[in-house]
Parts: sequence; C-alpha cells; structure tokens
Amino acid sequence: MSSKSSFLLLVFSFLLPSWGHSSGLSCRLKSRQGLTKLELKISGDASEMAATLSAKGFSCDRPAPSYERGVRCRGKLAGYPEAVNIFIPSQFEKKNSLPVALHFHGHNTGCERGTPECHFNVSNGDGDYGKFLTDSGANTLLVMPESQGRDDTFKNYFKKPQDLDHLMDAVKETVGIQSWDSLSLSSHSGGDAVMERLARWYESGQKGALLQKLQSVALFDSLYADREGIALWPASMKKENPSSRFLGSYVVGPGASTVKHMKWLRARVPDTEQWQFREVRSSHMAIMKEGGMSDYLRDSCK
Repeated sequence: MSSKSSFLLLVFSFLLPSWGHSSGLSCRLKSRQGLTKLELKISGDASEMAATLSAKGFSCDRPAPSYERGVRCRGKLAGYPEAVNIFIPSQFEKKNSLPVALHFHGHNTGCERGTPECHFNVSNGDGDYGKFLTDSGANTLLVMPESQGRDDTFKNYFKKPQDLDHLMDAVKETVGIQSWDSLSLSSHSGGDAVMERLARWYESGQKGALLQKLQSVALFDSLYADREGIALWPASMKKENPSSRFLGSYVVGPGASTVKHMKWLRARVPDTEQWQFREVRSSHMAIMKEGGMSDYLRDSCK
C-alpha cells in the first residue's frame, strides 16, 4: 500500500468511529458523524468567520488555516491591552448561541523578548491549540487572551467579574454571534493565579453574567500554591450545575514542578467521574498536548 493510501485510510478510520463517543452532547459537530467521503478542508462557516475577523484587523494566517487545525485568528479587541487569539475548529458550524472555552497561558518569562510564540508552538505540537480544538470535535470557540510578564496583564485587567463579561462580550460581538451557551475555563502554568480570582468570585456569588454559565474547569500543570478557591470550586460548581466537570492534569517525574500542590488539591477534591486528575510523564510545555486538552474540550460540551 502506498504512503498516500495509508494516510487516507488512517484519516478515514479516525473520522468515522471516534466522533460518536459523546454523540448526546449538543455542541458536538454533527457533520463529523457518518461521513461517507473525505472533505479535507475547513467548513464554509469557519472560512466566513475568519473572513469576518480578518476584515476587523485580525491576522488569520499563522499557521495557515487547515482541516487539521482549523483557524487561529489573532488581533486586538477594544478594552483589552494585549492581543487576543480566537481559535475556530475546522468543521465549525455557526449558530446564534455557542459554547466558549477561555484559556489562560502562563508566564511569558523565558520567551524570546516577551513574545507569545512559545505558548503557541505548532512545530512540535506543544501549543497547537487549533489542533487540540479540532480534534475534540466540539463546536466551540477557544479564546486565549495574551498577557505580558508574570501574568501581569491578567492581574491588572481582571479586577471584577464584569471585566470578564466585557472581554467576552467584545469577542461575541466581533465574531458575530448573539450569546454564549456555556463557559469552560482552563489555565496552564502560572495562569492559576487568575483562576483563583475567578473561583473566589464564583464562590462568593459575584459571578457576573458569563461565570453563571460555567460548565468546566481544567488545570494543566497549573497549581503553584495551595489555592483554597480552586479547591472549593468543583463542589461549588456542582451545586449550580450538576453536569459540571473538573480536570487537574499535571506533570510527574523529572522536571515536575506542581506535584506538591496537586497532591494537596487531590486531598481536598476526591476523584469522581466528573472530577478527574491525570498524572502525565511529560514536559511542562507539552502538558496540553499530552495531558488531555482535546478530551477536556470534548467533555465540556453540554
């Protein structure tokens, strides 16, 4: 069998059975179920949204849009001081109301001259967020605002729940949809500091409009202190939303840096079907790729 034929067979076998895993979830992409032929291109709705964002000053060509990873558009939104990334899955279907996933990256310390590129490493797959999203099969937009320094932008911008609402209202208006169905929150590395702030708002009842729709939370090697707000978050979420989910995915073995605090968290948050932990023998920057970010995005669909 030729290498080209092997590739097509691999892609065909991947697409057909695996997407039925969570077919009862309303935000799963129905177009990926029961495919009878290969359509190795991005959807018309994904192309249309990318064109809308491009017309508003976003760059949507790094990397080039593809069936494998959809579209990454990067640009500025009114009111937020740094660039914001909006990832669109390759088989995106536009609806008036959509789920949204918001991800906070870690410190920019160690990146070349403070640029964000180390967080979006496509060449080795560690930061290939478009692929994580497309592989999930979720009809979800993934939003990643950028932050300078040691999450200084996050700390200075998110001072009250309404600041989260303002940012995500700006995203909503820019992409041209009417409302958010649900919210999923995740962080990597030092992004746990802003997650703690959001958890405290949630538990105090000061949720604002969007936090009320919280569906799931995930930490990707992202706990550098014994954060009480995060420890209380799963139970608090379950009271408001019985189907909510929590994932703590972290590196163990050589180079591990969050094990102490994750063990503390696991003592506070018991493993259940909805509250899960993953120990991953990986590297800190590869934790999203190897620690289940695609699974988290898939399981966040409600």
